[in-house]
Amino acid sequence: MKMDRMPVMVGQSKLNVPRAVLDPCGFKARDTVDLYARDGVLVILDHRMTVMEMIAAMDQLHQLVLGFAEQLADACGRCEDCGGDGECPFEVITEERISIPSDLLEAAGIPKGAKLSGYPNEEDGSVTVGEANYEHDLTDVPEDILDMLLDAGICIAELQEQIMMEEALHGPER
Repeated sequence: MKMDRMPVMVGQSKLNVPRAVLDPCGFKARDTVDLYARDGVLVILDHRMTVMEMIAAMDQLHQLVLGFAEQLADACGRCEDCGGDGECPFEVITEERISIPSDLLEAAGIPKGAKLSGYPNEEDGSVTVGEANYEHDLTDVPEDILDMLLDAGICIAELQEQIMMEEALHGPER
């Protein structure tokens, strides 16, 4: 994925990063840095880097990712073979889906693009579909990230619960 760079001169913008944070990074006053901003993430990198400096930056970002994975493992626990057969029952989330015509959803007052939940009724062999009471689930996790979490042995069932609860996992609220 190509990320948009936004060069900014240190000390010449409204971004106020304490000197104690900048100094260990090697940024000096009037150096130009690149800001990479995406959904809830801001990365500041040197504007000009050698190959080894870029590799060092990649290593630091990788360490950050590993730290996040550890936080998820602490919150979700490790896979304990809840399926009983050595296979994670949540590993395949691309199961067959049923499409519901948009006019039926509209008639039920369900907004376009809303998450849906199914509720089986064994007595009459039917399934009632309604708007889910959560905003996100495993289907919102990028496939490569989900594969990484599976490989790390994180309990995907508990991850699903944590995603749906939408409670803070990182930061002062935790």
